[in-house]
Amino acid sequence: MTVEAAFQRAMARLHPEQAGRPLAVAVSGGGDSMALALLADGWLRRRGGELVGLTVDHGLRPEAKAEAAWVAERLAEHGIPHRTLTWRPDRGASPAAARAARYRLLDDACADLGIDRLLLAHTRDDQAETVAMRRARGSGPGLAGMSARRALPGCTVLRPLLRVDRSALRDYLARRRMPWLDDPSNEDPVFERVRWRRRLALDPALRRRLLALADVTARRRIADEAAADRLIASAVSLSLAGEALIGNGFMQDRAAPVALGALIAAVRGAPVYRPATERLAAAVAALASGARGLTLGGCHIATTAAGWRLTREAGRIAATAIVRPGQRLRWDERFRVVAPAAGELRPLGPTQSRLDRRGVSARAAAALPGLWRGDRLIALPVVSGLASRAHSGDALAGEMVLEIAFDPSLPLAPAAFHIV
Repeated sequence: MTVEAAFQRAMARLHPEQAGRPLAVAVSGGGDSMALALLADGWLRRRGGELVGLTVDHGLRPEAKAEAAWVAERLAEHGIPHRTLTWRPDRGASPAAARAARYRLLDDACADLGIDRLLLAHTRDDQAETVAMRRARGSGPGLAGMSARRALPGCTVLRPLLRVDRSALRDYLARRRMPWLDDPSNEDPVFERVRWRRRLALDPALRRRLLALADVTARRRIADEAAADRLIASAVSLSLAGEALIGNGFMQDRAAPVALGALIAAVRGAPVYRPATERLAAAVAALASGARGLTLGGCHIATTAAGWRLTREAGRIAATAIVRPGQRLRWDERFRVVAPAAGELRPLGPTQSRLDRRGVSARAAAALPGLWRGDRLIALPVVSGLASRAHSGDALAGEMVLEIAFDPSLPLAPAAFHIV
């Protein structure tokens, strides 16, 4: 199958419903992303859509700024609009921090452009390397490799090249007379991925076994997520104060670990990662065996007469925001907020005792946002089920209220794994 045919087949599966709408593509200048930009541009033009290239100037190498400009010039030659996104890392920033920052910048740019699909150029070689590294760490569901589709807070990532070899993309670029850049870090054996890349190049049989393992694990993961989705639909409800209320019997279901991971991600508002499968399974076993409560992934799980109550841990919330009067924003990836005045949004913490909680747990109330000026709380949150004012005798000056609505960035259902 040609590169073009493989791309078209993947897009038909990943993006069938809105083929003519604009797409964004992350373009580093390397061969994989340059090939993806050309493939996507041709595919979109035939459908009346437009592609936008996004390059992150990460500042990790002195050449990064010039490379971003080079990408912009090459894409302009093909009539592809481009935007450079700048990130200046702190000294000693880890690869994980750089990766998270890159995703955040790309996601924010898509939201700003009104584009809801972002293409990434991960290949079959990247998939084999990913599975090799995860197997070395003993990762269970992670052995499925990378999903071909993944939700971010502002857009959905699509990886249409996961069945295409890196060498085939280089051949495609050569036919199109399109140059590309080679990042020297891709040859530096200090990085685990580079070491695996070299080993797999010398051992094609191992590469084939890893890709076969990924396929088998991916299909099992898809089945597990479907079972977890059904369990959540039958046994879970969300309160408007940001809690997940879990019914009796949930922890005895075989799909409970996967379902619990999805619940934690939604209640926490975590944009990317969930607790490890082993920790989720251990938590489910403990709760099924009568544990009164535990913490996991930035959340607290407590037993109730009706089952369990999952809430965000206030002490784990780092989110703060300086706001102006009337400003609307999302806070802690969980709540939409309308600020009544200038101040700083941060958790209520112990001051939650000033709320008439009307059935909402103290833990959930402590994790709600309040509007502060210095150490003074100037506005309490108002959400269905909570009072619109403080307890009598403890009213706030001016009785300002902070309008909030629970709207987690991640869906309640498990993030469906996709293959192409």
